[in-house]
Amino acid sequence: MRKLLVFASVLLAVSMYGQTVVPIDSIQGYGASSPYVDSLVKTYGVVTGVFSRGFFIEEKPGGAWKGIYVYTYSAPTVSRGDSVEVIGTVSEYYGFTEIGGTPTVTVLSTTTPPDPMVVTTDAANDEQYESVLLNLLHVVCTNADLGYGEWEVNDGSGPLRVDDWGVSWSPAVGDTYNLTGILNYSFGNYKLEPRDSNDIELLYSAAVDTVTIYDIQYAPNDTSPYAGLKVATFGVVTGVFSQGFFIGEKPNGAWKGVYVYQGSSWTPDVSVGDSVYVEGTITEFNGMTEFSDASTYSVLGNTTPPDPVVVNTTEANDEMYESVLIKVQDVVCVDDSLGGGKWAVMNPGYDTLVIDDWNVPYRPVVDYTYNIIGNMVYSYDERRLEPRDSSDIVNTGVEEKPEIFDLNVPSVTSGFTLSFTLRKTTSIEIGVYDVNGRLVKRLFKGTVRAGEPKEIRLPDLSTGIFFLMVKTDNGKNISRFIYF
Repeated sequence: MRKLLVFASVLLAVSMYGQTVVPIDSIQGYGASSPYVDSLVKTYGVVTGVFSRGFFIEEKPGGAWKGIYVYTYSAPTVSRGDSVEVIGTVSEYYGFTEIGGTPTVTVLSTTTPPDPMVVTTDAANDEQYESVLLNLLHVVCTNADLGYGEWEVNDGSGPLRVDDWGVSWSPAVGDTYNLTGILNYSFGNYKLEPRDSNDIELLYSAAVDTVTIYDIQYAPNDTSPYAGLKVATFGVVTGVFSQGFFIGEKPNGAWKGVYVYQGSSWTPDVSVGDSVYVEGTITEFNGMTEFSDASTYSVLGNTTPPDPVVVNTTEANDEMYESVLIKVQDVVCVDDSLGGGKWAVMNPGYDTLVIDDWNVPYRPVVDYTYNIIGNMVYSYDERRLEPRDSSDIVNTGVEEKPEIFDLNVPSVTSGFTLSFTLRKTTSIEIGVYDVNGRLVKRLFKGTVRAGEPKEIRLPDLSTGIFFLMVKTDNGKNISRFIYF
């Protein structure tokens, strides 16, 4: 069979201007050695990797037998993606097929290199993938030092060496990677040659303690127990912003969100729903727990993001929901401009909540109600909700009417104080009347802002029955009380 293959390869060769044009797979010969050893050949390919003394080319679309090494002795003058013509002599250098003999290299154009071929670690130990661009997924370092800059990985199918032609790396046993590189053969072993550090994607590190997001965040004293320590965690991306992203755990809940800070020069390369591994140092930046130097993070896949936790506006302002994806429902806009793009909402009877504009500049309408989703942040001593995009803010179109509220005061004595908070900015008048309907004392007349706590002290009265009348633009309420 091998003789037939060699014969077929020779038939593929075509004479052109006195030089033999041979496809790369024919040079490789579908066997342990090339049928063109010591022959001068011309071939074509796309540069897939450039190293200190040569470069690799591959036929598109790539695959088994489609790659070959061009030995130039000194630094090559080609770049990855160059489409080249190569004229040189084929040799087997200790079992490694290459084109050398002071090859002539002509750059014809620039194109997209072929995609790497996905293989297992065991399958990669094979002649057919010699000089081919490969991709190995979820491989674990099983030996961190084989000597001479080499280390070993295994995806469960069998071991494969990783070499340092292109990049020197310091792995740890147990580290998990996605690797890309070109398969080399030297000293009796097949070896993957990553071209640069971008070819080595650390999925997660065995040398760093892996903890849950809940462990990082749960801090009754507002400071993470891991502050200042380097840790790793897994999560699902819940929000992406200009300088970092939020991750959360499933199912969602209190203490289950954390911010991954990347800096102003970061170009977002994650999406909501990405399942990620993150490694970095935990810091408290102005009181907000975050990964401050998360230079290592990997996308492991994509899944359904955790559902937002539905909370009221008082609960949203609690430390336990920092960085968590939350939702507040039927909240009323009580201030449409706090400055800096911020505005305020509240659930009636609860604290106000600040809405910020990291991603979504928005013009709210005072007294209208909203449903809002976003990640909670803490900045400059203030908790804020950060909607991720415009779909996170839903105007339900309901305007809050002026309140008619009942201040129920059944029986009181001297020094009694009325306390109330309005959900809408309202003009009100409050007065005490006797049983004959005569005004005894006007307690208040004016405008009370939404969310503003109000206290009014009752005057000293004689023992008897009185009425408290509260008037607003929408009507009035009267409550009877006994003073003794």
